[in-house]
Amino acid sequence: MINNNSLKNICHYYMAETFSMFYKHTLWLVCKCVCIRNILAFALFLPVMSNTYAQLIPYTEEEKKVLDANMSKMTFWCSMSSDDGFSELVHKYKVVRDIKQELMGIVTEREWKKAILNYSVPDGMERYLRKCKLDSIYQRYIDAMLMPYNELAGKAITCALRYKKNIKISDDSYQKIIDGGLDIIQAKRDGKSVGIKDEVNVLMKSLTSGKILSVLAYKNTERANTKAIESWQSVLSHGWVNKNDSVTVCKEFSNYYVDRFSYEDMFCDDGNNRYAYLRSVDKNKPALLAKLDSITEIDKIKKVSNDYKWNDK
Repeated sequence: MINNNSLKNICHYYMAETFSMFYKHTLWLVCKCVCIRNILAFALFLPVMSNTYAQLIPYTEEEKKVLDANMSKMTFWCSMSSDDGFSELVHKYKVVRDIKQELMGIVTEREWKKAILNYSVPDGMERYLRKCKLDSIYQRYIDAMLMPYNELAGKAITCALRYKKNIKISDDSYQKIIDGGLDIIQAKRDGKSVGIKDEVNVLMKSLTSGKILSVLAYKNTERANTKAIESWQSVLSHGWVNKNDSVTVCKEFSNYYVDRFSYEDMFCDDGNNRYAYLRSVDKNKPALLAKLDSITEIDKIKKVSNDYKWNDK
């Protein structure tokens, strides 16, 4: 006959051999496995929790008692709701391989915490409000993990986080950008109007102007390349270049547009500085682009003149 100590040793051995990393708080569950029913519940509980590495909100003694008394009833539904919650995130957002396990762990912990309320809070309204609070707390952790790969707080914030090493952003500054990004996300959810100005304000609190411009350069590269190709096609149509010049000319155009778009973003609410910096950028405008812009401007003037010309009969 297996006594309690032997059963504890078996469970500990099972954990060590089967899984490499667990929630620390699962250890106390092993010591509670004193009957077949609890062993089966624990066996179901392990695969759910083995996907995670660290607990965000430790269980209270009261929560542990609820888990111990109701685990066999909770495990199936918690497993299902955790899978559903994680699948929803994968469906809505880009979830890269590096964060999948930790993200699943956060979702799983959230669902177990909410399930505990079903057995510990009898009042429906109080239970609902406490679940909403849990959702809000865990959502910030989820947003923080998704932010570097999804434009939740805006493209500039995402670029700052994604290209941290390239721009040489310190860990402290990185965390400040995360915190500022979370505030922007919450503002969006509250229905407030948010734009590039808000993103730049977040970056200004932790980065130098040079690093902010580097962030904005990453943000505007795709847009600049698209604009450069459009301008190249126009220059080519006028017969000023041949197709062999495409790489060189497009690169010059793109570099110009990156600088221009980045300064427009950085000084979006500062007309004087924006004007001054854009003038300095225009001093280095590629000659072909300057020529194209001149012709385009003349065409616009002619069009306006024709549109408003008096029609004498």
